[in-house]
Amino acid sequence: PEPITALRTGVTQELERIINKALVKDPSDRYQHADDMIVDLRKLKKDSKPEVTITREKTSPEITLKASRRMLLLGGVFLAVFIIIAGYFIFKGKPESEMPVIEPDEKPSLAVVYFENKSGDKKLDNWRDAFSELLTTDLSQSRYLKVLRSDEIYSIFKKLNLLEVEKYSSENLREIAKRGRVNHILKGSYIKAGDNFVITAMLINVTNGETISSLSVKAEGEKNIFPKVDELTREIKSKLKLTNDQIASDMDKEVGKITTSSPEAYQYYVQGRKYHIAGEYRKSIQLTEKAVAIDPEFAMAYRSMATAYSNMGYRSEWKKCIRNAMKFSDRLSDRERYLIQGNFYNSSEKTYDKAIESYNKLFQLYPQDSIGITSVGLIYANLEKWDKAIELYEVSISNKKESISYLNIATPYQAKGLYEKAREVLEYYLNNFQDHYLIRLGLAENYIIQQKFDLALSEVEKAISLVPHIPLPQEIKADIYLFKGDFKESEKAYEKLLDYKENTAQVRAIGCIGNLYFLQGRLAEAESKFKRALKMAKKFDLKFWSAYSHFNIGYKYLISEKFEESLNEFTEGLTIYKEFDEEYYLSFTGGYFKAITLLGMNSADRVQKAEDELLECVKNRMNKKLIRFYYLYKGQKKMKKNQYSKAIEHFNHALSLLPSQNYRGNYYYALFIDPLAFAYFKSGSLEKAQKEYEKITTLTIGRWYSGDIYAKAFYQLGKIYEQRGFKGKAIDSYQKFIDLWKNCD
Repeated sequence: PEPITALRTGVTQELERIINKALVKDPSDRYQHADDMIVDLRKLKKDSKPEVTITREKTSPEITLKASRRMLLLGGVFLAVFIIIAGYFIFKGKPESEMPVIEPDEKPSLAVVYFENKSGDKKLDNWRDAFSELLTTDLSQSRYLKVLRSDEIYSIFKKLNLLEVEKYSSENLREIAKRGRVNHILKGSYIKAGDNFVITAMLINVTNGETISSLSVKAEGEKNIFPKVDELTREIKSKLKLTNDQIASDMDKEVGKITTSSPEAYQYYVQGRKYHIAGEYRKSIQLTEKAVAIDPEFAMAYRSMATAYSNMGYRSEWKKCIRNAMKFSDRLSDRERYLIQGNFYNSSEKTYDKAIESYNKLFQLYPQDSIGITSVGLIYANLEKWDKAIELYEVSISNKKESISYLNIATPYQAKGLYEKAREVLEYYLNNFQDHYLIRLGLAENYIIQQKFDLALSEVEKAISLVPHIPLPQEIKADIYLFKGDFKESEKAYEKLLDYKENTAQVRAIGCIGNLYFLQGRLAEAESKFKRALKMAKKFDLKFWSAYSHFNIGYKYLISEKFEESLNEFTEGLTIYKEFDEEYYLSFTGGYFKAITLLGMNSADRVQKAEDELLECVKNRMNKKLIRFYYLYKGQKKMKKNQYSKAIEHFNHALSLLPSQNYRGNYYYALFIDPLAFAYFKSGSLEKAQKEYEKITTLTIGRWYSGDIYAKAFYQLGKIYEQRGFKGKAIDSYQKFIDLWKNCD
C-alpha cells in the first residue's frame, strides 16, 4: 500500500511507522500484542501536542465500516485504530487529497528540483535553475520515464512557498512528489573549485524515502557541463531500472545539441523561462533575446518567445519567432520538434492536417504528452467540434495533475451551454492547485455570460491583484461595467489600459472605448476612436489591430448607409488580412460585410462577385459551420426582395450553426439574431419577432460586439409590445432604449 505520507500532509513519521508495522507481510514482524500497539500510540499522542479535530461531513452512502465479531473480541483496540485511520481519510473534508495516487504499475516518474548552490558564491545561483532545467530537458527525451516539466515544478514550488528556499526537507520532497504525482525526486548540489564544477545528484524513492543512488560528476569548466549532464542522465536511467535494451533504444540526443552549446545563452533562457511561467512576458522576451543573440539557432528560445508574443497579442512577432523555431527544429529532441511543428502548423486552418500529423507522431512516442493533447484540443475547439475537444481535455485532466486544460475545457462546455460544468472544473483547479489569474478570468467570463456581474467583478479583482502588470484582467473589468450599464466606470477602466506599456493594450483601450460609444449611439465619437486606434495600430505595425479598426470604421459607415466609404474600409481590412495570412473570425465577417455593403449599393455585378468570394472563403474550410456567414448573407439578399419566408429559412439555418454564448469566441450572436427578428416583424409574425428580440436583450457578448443592435432591440420590442397591446411593457422597453441612447448624436 501507498504510505500515508504520500497521500496526506501532517502525518508524522512515527504514525507512519506504527501503521507500516501493522501491515508487514510476515505476521511475526507485526505487533504481537495489542498492548504493544497501545504503548506506541500513547507515546505518539503524548509527543503530538497540537490536537487535530476531525469534523465529520456527510459521507457517501457507499462508505461503510463493518466491525466483525473477531475485531470486537480484540477489546476494541484494533477497531479504534482502524476508525482513527479511516476517519482521517473519509472525514477529512475536501482536499488536495482528492488527487489520485500513482498506480504501482506506471513507468518511473520523476521531478527534478532546483539544485543547491554550495559554492558560497551568489553569482552562481543561476545554475540552481539551469541544472534542474538541463536534466529535466535531457530526461524528458525518454519514452520510458515520466518527468515533470519545469512549469509544473514552478507551480508546485509557488504553491508550497519554496521558490526562494535553498534546501528542501524530507517533508518538502514528499509534498512535491505528492502534488506532482511522481514516485522519484532528483535533488542535487554543486560547488565550484577554480574553473571546475563538481555536480552531485541524489535520486530518492519517495514511496519509501530511500536514497536509490548518489551520483557525482566533475565538469572541467562551463563548456564541459553539458556532456556531464548527459553522463548523469544515463546513470539516472540505469538507477531507475530501465533495462539495457530500453536505454539502448531510448531517445537520448546530447543535451547541448537539443538546447544550445552556450552555457551563457542557456542561463539567459532559463531566467527568461522563470519570468515566462510567472506571466511576465516582456521580461522573459528581453532575457531570451539575449540567449538567441549568443546562439541564433537556439530553437527552444524562439519557441518560448513565440508563446510570449502570442499571449501579449503580437501576432507578427509570434510568426517570426515560431518560424525561427521551426527553421532550427531539427536540432531539437523529438518531443520538442513535434511540438514546435504542431504549433507552427496549427496557426492556420489550411495546415491543421499537418499539425495533427505532427501531434500524432508525438503521441506515438509520448502517448500522454499533456501539451500535445491540449494543442489538439484547441484545434478541435477552433473547428467548433466541441465534443471532440472536451474528450481530449478530459484525458488531459483525468490524472488530476495541474494543466491548462482546466481552463481550455471551459470554452467547449460554455459552447454547449454547460455553464455549471465549466464553473465546477475551474473551481476544482483553484481548490486543488494554485490561485491562477487565467482561471479567475475564466470564472469571471463564465459569470458574465450568465449575467452574474458582481461575481464576475469579484473574480477579476482577484486576477488583477495576482498580476497587476498584465492588462487583460483590467480589460475584462471594463467589459463588466459596460455589461452592467455603468458606462462611466467602464470608460474609466478602459482608460487605465493606456497606462500599460504594451502597445496592444493601448490600441485595444481606444477601440474598446469606441465600442462603448457605439452602444450609446455616440456614432461620431465612436468613429473618431476607431480612427485613432487605426492610426496607433499602424504606427506600432500591429496588422491585426489595423484590420480590426478598418472593420469597425466600415461597420459604422455601413449602418449610416455611407456605402462607398464602408466598402473602402472593408476592402482595406481584408487586404491587410490577406497580406498577413490571417484566418481570424474577422476575415469571414469582413467578407460578409463587404457583400452586404454591395447589396446596399444595388451593384449587381459586384454583388455577385462578392457573394462568390464569400462562398469560396467559407465552403472549403475545415470548420464547416462557418458556412453560416453565407446563409446569413443569403437571408439578407432575400430580405432585399421582400421574400420573408425564404429569408427566415436562411437565417434559421445560419443560427443553427452557432454555439451557445461563449466569451472567448467572436460569434456576433446579435448579428445573426437581429435579421431573423426583423424578418418575422416584417412578415407580421409579431410573437416570433418578439421572442427573437428578447433573446438579443438577454445577450451579454452582444452588447460589446454589436452594441447598436442590442440598443435597437429595445426600441423594436417597444413597437411590438405596443402593437400587441402590452402598453406597460412597451413603455419599459422604450425607456431602456432611451436610457442607452440618451446621449446619442
